[in-house]
Amino acid sequence: QASYLIAKAKKPYTVGEELVLPTAVQITETIHGKKYADELRKIPLSNDTVARRISDISCDQLQQLIQRIKESPKFAIQLDESTDITNYAQLLVYVRYSHAFNIHEDLLFCRPMKSYTTGEDIFLQVNEFFKEEGLNWNNCIGVCSDGAAAMKGHRAGFLAKVKSITNGHIMFTHCIIHREALVAKKLSPDLNVVLNDAIRIINFIKCRALNSRLFANLCK
Repeated sequence: QASYLIAKAKKPYTVGEELVLPTAVQITETIHGKKYADELRKIPLSNDTVARRISDISCDQLQQLIQRIKESPKFAIQLDESTDITNYAQLLVYVRYSHAFNIHEDLLFCRPMKSYTTGEDIFLQVNEFFKEEGLNWNNCIGVCSDGAAAMKGHRAGFLAKVKSITNGHIMFTHCIIHREALVAKKLSPDLNVVLNDAIRIINFIKCRALNSRLFANLCK
């Protein structure tokens, strides 16, 4: 329970041993005496112990999610590959499913792409996860992605690989946010001038901390 609260508060794992437990011991000793405080000192809250507990919580949450997906008649996924600030390519997959007469959406998994980020590599990652967790492609009715060649390629793209192992019942959709980004690049000249002016203004304000403070004072 203590590890769960530490994870929920997004605190460093060392906070249990350095702050939480000593505080609890001091409070208990002050109110109830040294006997009860000594019992609290037996609680393991080291950095490694908290890390293991949080890992167990994460695994349990994943298993609960997998169970919900299996109990759902159908499910759909949305996926994208993006490079983080450390130059690692991360594959994120979200899932939408039915549970308790409601539609739920959760992060299914996030895995680093160890080498290439082609459509085949992305498909192998997703397909491997499906096999590990016992998910059936036949129950997947929708796949949403962006318009990148790795996703939409007719021969080696992710969608082509999915079609090759299914009977074609899956509906493929294009990410709305990605469409908006594409539209923004092809706006009419009048609207494009307004958009570029707004972008320059925002960049000027946010590029320096002083500009942000002055703008905040101006708004006030």
